[in-house]
This record gives sequence, C-alpha cells and structure tokens, in this order.
Amino acid sequence: ARLCLANDGAEVAHMSTSVLGLVVRGDRHEAVAAKIAVLAALDPGYDLNGSPVDAFTRLGVAYLAEGLSAERLLEQASLALDRARRDDERVVVFDAAVQPDPNFNLALMSDMRAGMGDGQFSLHYQPKLSLHDGVVHGVEALVRWKHPARGNIPPDSFIGIAEETGSIRELTEWTLRRAMEDGARLRAQGVDILISVNISGRLLADQAFSERVLAMVSGENHRLCLEITETAVIANPLAAAAAIASFRTAGLKISIDDYGVGLSSLSYLKMLEADELKIDRSLVV
Repeated sequence: ARLCLANDGAEVAHMSTSVLGLVVRGDRHEAVAAKIAVLAALDPGYDLNGSPVDAFTRLGVAYLAEGLSAERLLEQASLALDRARRDDERVVVFDAAVQPDPNFNLALMSDMRAGMGDGQFSLHYQPKLSLHDGVVHGVEALVRWKHPARGNIPPDSFIGIAEETGSIRELTEWTLRRAMEDGARLRAQGVDILISVNISGRLLADQAFSERVLAMVSGENHRLCLEITETAVIANPLAAAAAIASFRTAGLKISIDDYGVGLSSLSYLKMLEADELKIDRSLVV
C-alpha cells in the first residue's frame, strides 16, 4: 500500500518472501523519483500492534530498452538486487558493463527453463556407501545439463547464475520432482533407497518454497533427504530451524552439509535435530 501511494499508477507484485516488484512507467527522470519515493515510503518502518518494526530496503533497478522482453527486464532487476545485497548498497542499477557476462547469464537462464521441459536436464546419482558393512544406504542427486548447442554445462557454471537470477527455486523443484519419480521407479523394482537433494541456502528462508515442497511430498510415498549447508543455517538460524522443523514433520530427512566451513556451533546442531552430519574435508586429516 505504501509503494502504491508513493508511486501513483505503479504496479506492485509480491515476488517472493522478502522481494517486492515495482513497475514504474515513465522516463528516466520519473524512474529516479520513484527510487527516492520507494526508500522514503519504506524506511520509516512499521507499527505492528504498538511495536515499532524497522524496514531496511535495498533496490535492484533495471530500465526497459528496445527489444528487451519483460522476462529479461525482471532478470536484470534481480541481478542488480543481488549485487546490492552482496556489495551492501542501498540502490544498484543494472549495468551491462559491470555485471559479469550478463548476456550470457540471462540467455543461459532462459535456455535452462526450456531445457527442464524438453529433456536436457538429468539426475545422476552418487552412491553413499557405508564403510561399516559395505552396503549402499543412499544416493545423492546431482543435476547435469546437456545443452543442445553448448554441450555439457558444468553445474558450477549454471547453479550460481540460477541463484543470482532467482531461477534456483524452479531448478530445485524440478530436481525434487525427478528424484521422487526415480525413487518410485526404483521401489517398483525392489530397491528402496534414500535420495538426497541439495537445497540452496537462498531457498531456506523462502516460505513459499517451503510450502511448495510440503505440498509436493504430501500424501506421497517418498524417501527424500534435504541437504542444507551449515553456512545457510548460520545466515538465518531462526528461519532455518522453522523450515527444517516443517520438513521433518512431513517425513523428510535432513542432512547438514559442509559442517566445519562456518562457525561449527554445536548449539545449531542441537536446535536443528538433523538426521545426518557431513563433515567438511578441511576437518578430516
């Protein structure tokens, strides 16, 4: 409501748990005025039942150019917002000269969305072997992408970009669905095994993502484990604890990955009640 009042005629959309989208029509001068209005409208904070709540706002801004689609415009604004967070800036305007390979990144994300629908993506499963009895007790799902023009694209090349542009949620949901389908096929063949799926730290505090996962597994015969990095937990422990508690209630197993990279606080482990702890290689002699 504050944004609409501060920017007459603007369109406001709820993008995710902590992100609002604002479309302002007009020239560059009006866009600059809109940025100032947004900060002025939200910075005073809120009064909730007599308790003051501060609201610190960051802006990622992208300007519409000739030939630029609405989807690309949104991706550019997302990249600018991500840079504002990373550089601790209040306002960042998307700049093709500053962002690393923006055209490649944005094109790759558009290709990724199409690729998930036409068979370019697949899951490879890495076995988790118990040294105690020599039995494979589980597998870890690894996403692989074979692009029709670029060939095999390493996960390091597209997962980071997916996180920057907000496409990581779509990719993670695809991975979870495929893992559940593969698990069902394995059970039909007499193989009942736990499948682990990595969850980006950027999604852990996303309530909409958590609700989507819970809806996905509700009523399903699944054996899934969500792998969450220790650094993601440390970044927002309360949100992490709430999300993990809801996942465990739904029957999902929880694994804390890369333990030892962050603060390695035992209090976090007690709070989260994880089913598995994966020690970072830096702690193994």
